[in-house]
Amino acid sequence: MARAAKLFGLNTTQGGIGLDDDDSAVGTSVWDGQGFVYEGLDGSWWNSARMVWRYGYSPMTMRNLVADLVGTFTTLYDPTFLHRPKTNPEKGESKYSTISGFPWRSIESLASRLKFDRLTSQTADSWFYSKGVGKLFVEEIIEAATRVNYGQDTNLMHALGAGVSLAASGARSIVGGNWQVFDSFAKHSGATILSESEGDVTGLVKFEGGWVEAVKQGWTTAQDAEKQAKEQDPPKWYLATRAGKGYLFDAVFLAAPFHSTGIAILNSRAATSVPPQAYVHLHVTLIITSAPRPRPESFGRGAGDRIARTVLTTGVGARKGGKLPDFNSLSYLRRLPRLPKADSASNSSSHPNPPLLPLTPPVSAQDNTDSDFLVKIFSQNPISDERLAELFGAGTMKWVYRKEWDAYPVLEPITEYPPIELDEGLYYVNALEPMISTMETSTVAARNAVALLLEKWYGSELVHGGNLVRATSTRSRPSHFRIRT
Repeated sequence: MARAAKLFGLNTTQGGIGLDDDDSAVGTSVWDGQGFVYEGLDGSWWNSARMVWRYGYSPMTMRNLVADLVGTFTTLYDPTFLHRPKTNPEKGESKYSTISGFPWRSIESLASRLKFDRLTSQTADSWFYSKGVGKLFVEEIIEAATRVNYGQDTNLMHALGAGVSLAASGARSIVGGNWQVFDSFAKHSGATILSESEGDVTGLVKFEGGWVEAVKQGWTTAQDAEKQAKEQDPPKWYLATRAGKGYLFDAVFLAAPFHSTGIAILNSRAATSVPPQAYVHLHVTLIITSAPRPRPESFGRGAGDRIARTVLTTGVGARKGGKLPDFNSLSYLRRLPRLPKADSASNSSSHPNPPLLPLTPPVSAQDNTDSDFLVKIFSQNPISDERLAELFGAGTMKWVYRKEWDAYPVLEPITEYPPIELDEGLYYVNALEPMISTMETSTVAARNAVALLLEKWYGSELVHGGNLVRATSTRSRPSHFRIRT
């Protein structure tokens, strides 16, 4: 991702949960629905005296575990790891077989090679306990990270997902939106990009020797069908779109949650090969408010108290019989010029044209200034206007925008994954998501799927290197590609 940003000339900025707080004594706080279990988290939180006093050596233990995890993950970018050949390949293996196993034909083999299967097969809390991390630290600090990053608690999600949540510190983002990286990938590929109804895929049909039917339906010509039959090609895939057009492809990559696409797959085992995958349905509330901080009264504090501009949450209070926080996280993102006061807070349907927000890096905000503030709230349920008034004060809302979507997979402990190759020539990039769901790992999954196809078409030499690149078949290969969005 970093290399792509540099290649495409995209500017980056230091990522973070929220706006830097001018009051270091406040920092970031963790709320359990009844009270703050910890206040004052900052960049050096893991080795602070207060942290050690409350949690002992757990912060340092966790930091070392996460460092090991990150070190393992970065090997996925190391050519010497990916392409190092086996000294003595086993019987039936190619001479280009690698120690890493790349390209991996299953997510299980990838997880096993990286030893991630030990983390994905058990809950986060049980794994951290087994590594010497204290219960209090897991429930209060680690769970705060998992709830803001994946909307899930440590007693339910697997340990690898929790580790990824903790590795997010120090991340960078693209100025103007991370989507620009993938948009640039597509534009620089040289592919024909079809969008709107022409790119809205409605169905995939596998043709395996069924060229007569393909000709009858007008999906290919008799001349092409005769040629393909003589060459004894593997299956072709007919891709249908909402615009009523369709195309034949040698291979198809599905890069979307399988059961959410609405794509009908016919004449293929792929239709039943992917197990159901639950997703966290997340509510995102963006607001512009004149309130420099959340109201202390909404957190059981006195009117003169200062509440953190970033409030994370833990579900431990609810597990002990208390009230579950009604949001996962609340973050002041940046300071804005003062906007005209709206009559009342309302949802996005009343504000079809939200104001343009300055794409500048977050800056430290001071209380009692002539500024407004952009705030983001993640929650499992909608945050009402009344609740917003409680949190920030009646009459402080300038603009409210609400969005809900299936944000990330439910990362329950898992040992079996969807196939990467759903059927011959049909590859499922999202097969990796139940193990790790990030932009970075999506690029890793895509590269692996492409490597599998190239290995099949042209041989291992192309993937791992060799004196000559030999094709494994005499049939021609497509010189141009189409991307559907």
